[in-house]
Amino acid sequence: MAVAIRSASFVLKKKFSPLDAHNSSIWRKKKGFICKMSTSESPNLSHSITLPNKKSEPVRILAEPGVSSSDFCSRQLSRGGARAEQARELLGRCSNKRHLCQVQAFMLTTGLVEDDILLSRFIYASASLGFPSYAYSVFSNTHTHCPSIFVYNNIIWALSSSNPPLAFSIFNSIRRLSLRPDSYSFPFVLKAVLCLVDSPIALSLASQIHSQAVAAGLNSHHEVAASLVRVYSSCGRLSCIRKLFDEVPLSSRYTSLWNAILAAYAKVGDMTTAHDLFESMPEKDRNVVSWTTLVSGYLQKHNPNEAIALFRRMQIHRVQPDEIAILAVLSACADLGALELGEWIHNFIEKHKMHKTVPLCNALIDMYAKSGNISRALHVFENMKHKTVVTWTTMIAGFAFHGLGKEALHMFSCMENAQVKPNQVTFIAILSACSHVGFLGLSRRYFSSMRSKYGIEPKVEHYGCMIDLLGRAGYLQEAKDLVSQMPFEANAAIWGSLLAGATRYGNAGLAAEALHHLIKLEPHNSGNYSLLSNTYASLGRWSEARMVRKAMRDTGVEKMPGVSFIEVNNKVYEFIAGDKSGIYFVDICDVLHSINGQLKMVSIDGNLTCPKACGTAGFLIFFNKALVMWSGIDSGFQSSVNAIDSSLFKQWLHNLQSETGILADGTLALRQVLIQGVDMFGKRIGFLKFKADIYDKQMGKKVPGIVFARGPAVTVLILLESDGETYAVLTEQARVPTGRIILELPAGMLDDDKGDFVGTAVREVEEETGIKLKLEDMVDLTAFLDSSTGCRFFPSPGGCDEEISIFLYRGRVDKEIITQLHGKETGLRDHGELIKVRVVPYKKLWRTTADAKALAAVALLEMATKEGLLPPSPT
Repeated sequence: MAVAIRSASFVLKKKFSPLDAHNSSIWRKKKGFICKMSTSESPNLSHSITLPNKKSEPVRILAEPGVSSSDFCSRQLSRGGARAEQARELLGRCSNKRHLCQVQAFMLTTGLVEDDILLSRFIYASASLGFPSYAYSVFSNTHTHCPSIFVYNNIIWALSSSNPPLAFSIFNSIRRLSLRPDSYSFPFVLKAVLCLVDSPIALSLASQIHSQAVAAGLNSHHEVAASLVRVYSSCGRLSCIRKLFDEVPLSSRYTSLWNAILAAYAKVGDMTTAHDLFESMPEKDRNVVSWTTLVSGYLQKHNPNEAIALFRRMQIHRVQPDEIAILAVLSACADLGALELGEWIHNFIEKHKMHKTVPLCNALIDMYAKSGNISRALHVFENMKHKTVVTWTTMIAGFAFHGLGKEALHMFSCMENAQVKPNQVTFIAILSACSHVGFLGLSRRYFSSMRSKYGIEPKVEHYGCMIDLLGRAGYLQEAKDLVSQMPFEANAAIWGSLLAGATRYGNAGLAAEALHHLIKLEPHNSGNYSLLSNTYASLGRWSEARMVRKAMRDTGVEKMPGVSFIEVNNKVYEFIAGDKSGIYFVDICDVLHSINGQLKMVSIDGNLTCPKACGTAGFLIFFNKALVMWSGIDSGFQSSVNAIDSSLFKQWLHNLQSETGILADGTLALRQVLIQGVDMFGKRIGFLKFKADIYDKQMGKKVPGIVFARGPAVTVLILLESDGETYAVLTEQARVPTGRIILELPAGMLDDDKGDFVGTAVREVEEETGIKLKLEDMVDLTAFLDSSTGCRFFPSPGGCDEEISIFLYRGRVDKEIITQLHGKETGLRDHGELIKVRVVPYKKLWRTTADAKALAAVALLEMATKEGLLPPSPT
């Protein structure tokens, strides 16, 4: 008998019922299978089973006295199968084995046990409640008829995890009974193979099942192929995976198969192939699991930058992240110390009212602690209703990470009071905290209590913490004795701690002994040689120091150069000490020389350089010592950039001192400027942040003077008429400062000092939308403003000098052009721009966007139209 099936996925790791293989609306009515069920009371009960229902009232299953089950069930066929329907409902209410036994007894006495649908549901219910062997006993005692493939699929699924060999045996019996395995049989039995993946026979079993799938013509079925990919991946056979994937027709490559092969390559760390597959995957087939698989793969590959970049792209595509995706990105934020993105994710969780599970809160605590905001980590911790040992340990480790040893120990005391038993990781955090505050005696007690009080055997990590603490405190002999008392061989970290302690206290003999062991464990680690050489040098034993250096050269050990990193616009730049091969080497030297010259004259507080007079304005400029004036290296980097010589700063000064400037009437006076930060855009300064001390002479008070200088910019309102409807063209971008995906007008800053506003507007439109506009068709809406305004739009005058010219373009296009534009992906990808074009009816524009530029453009256009200021629209 054919059965109805629907698509299901095992790769998604969603809870999947084998009953889904059969349409629940299909019920076979056989003589003797369907019996009457009633919830009514009756004084003449010969058989009764009581189970809890939704109203906590007993549900009674009745059999009429004096009538055999077979005769009775036959009579019930004309009554619509009420007993079978209610038996199915009762199975859904079973919560223990006693309930299952009662339902089984009823099915046996009524003959319903021979109904394949009910039998399958009974098997599923038994296995779901943790009684797969009981499900098999019921199945194996069904002798009156041959079950269908639907029943066999269910029992194979039920036994796949608990008894894989028996699941294989039942699968093999299918062919002997002349039944044909279907697209559910193979995934279920392959699930059993996954449970034996560590066994040497796993690959052989997978190959046999694969061959049978080929013989059945089901090897290209998306669920069968996805399950085979998972098994081969667990067996480490990537070549088999790719061959299998390539054999599946494009039309049959459903999401489950794509996700399975993505997971396979991500698992082995081949992120290049995984990324290529992801890009070739049809966008309609990508789901949150596809994105999360790639994000998690980059994390496993220790590439959190790529993980975060992919997550941002995920937001642009409006894919709603699930808890697994959020956990992965929070881990990346913790690795990078990306506090702002971590806070955005926290706000995302709050905004979307995601359920704050314990793992999610633990990840937030870890992210905040590793990103420098321990107070926010504590806030998340204190607001958790349920705390596990992982929660307490994460908070303790966070305090230890920040050097707050006393707070960490207090938290451990609270953990004990809450009767939460610590684990091995907890004691690593506690011993680390003791090391930070130098609590040697307390660390000894904690180390001893691991075994005596909590029954936890110390591992090498715990011994390492103790030896490190003893070495720091100068108890070198005790540290050495502890190494010899360890029940296992010391690793490089242990000997490294002993070497560091010996070096710190000038114990050359112990340092040499530690190095002897380290050379065996890490023969190419130059740091160990350097520590011993420095120890001899500090004691004046120069000959021994030279011998160590000579040993380094003789063995071919080279000192690892120092490496530093800076992050600019989600891109990490690496600087290596002594590296002269870079194309920017000369430029870097010039910049460092310039910075060094400015920092030589440091004031008493050590924070500011000596003031420098600026022009004729009579004020002073200070440079913050912590200022990183050149925060990244990019193509065409110029060797010498000075903030006060930039066009941004000069334009700001010009505006202050112009006829309409705030210094014009002499009431306000500029005393000094503190340059606080500079952000480079290629060759030029993109943003400049400074504090201007401006005083009101009459009032004797300061005027708020924090300035974020960006300079002039342009934006364009593009209106396209098609079939009597006017549409506005917007761009969709992730705007990190707002924490939102924003719909806005195409816009950009002026790239040069020439003041070519309209030319810049045309270029920005082409870059962000792909639309090529003509200069002569552009209308400057801000030109209609009164001349006293400067004919510019200031979106945030309280903190930013940005002044925007708003242009209008009007045109007519076919409806097909509108369709092609909507959803188009654009932007300068090399510069990190990920943009989607959106087209909305103009009449809905003011409700659709929160972009100040768009709203200002609508206001200007409406008023200019009302007053008849617009030129005729181009045809």
